[in-house]
Amino acid sequence: MSGEGGDENWLNSWEQQCSDAMDEQPNYEQSLITECSNSQTKIWSSFQESATAVAQLYRDRDMGDPGAIWSQFQTAAGTLTSIYRESCESLKRTNELAKQSGYQKRNSELFNWAKRKRRLIRREDLLAYLAGKHPPPPPRQSHHHHPHHRLLSRI
Repeated sequence: MSGEGGDENWLNSWEQQCSDAMDEQPNYEQSLITECSNSQTKIWSSFQESATAVAQLYRDRDMGDPGAIWSQFQTAAGTLTSIYRESCESLKRTNELAKQSGYQKRNSELFNWAKRKRRLIRREDLLAYLAGKHPPPPPRQSHHHHPHHRLLSRI
């Protein structure tokens, strides 16, 4: 029962439950794409509002009514503050989704790799996989030379 060839029939009940649990997780990559798109739309809309408010303030600067100019200034300042806040919140949300998406992708890749391996995974195989390298060749088993014999011969 090596599990080679991608056949999932070799999974025991508990392993199949783990596989099912991974399949039931939300798709963080799709959530990230959606969040980025929504954030861009919101920030662009806020930018347009701010640009309009600043243009209105600039256009009416010589109007002479200090109350109207103060109100327009407050509107422009408020819209600029909205851009800043929305950008900060968007950055927090997308960063968190990006991390979750990365963790999910890593876990999925490790899970799929582990399903293809034999029942026991050697430490060297895991470390090599995580480092993106080929595992070292298995150690040569020699019945003639034991480590303690080498030590004795050096003394």
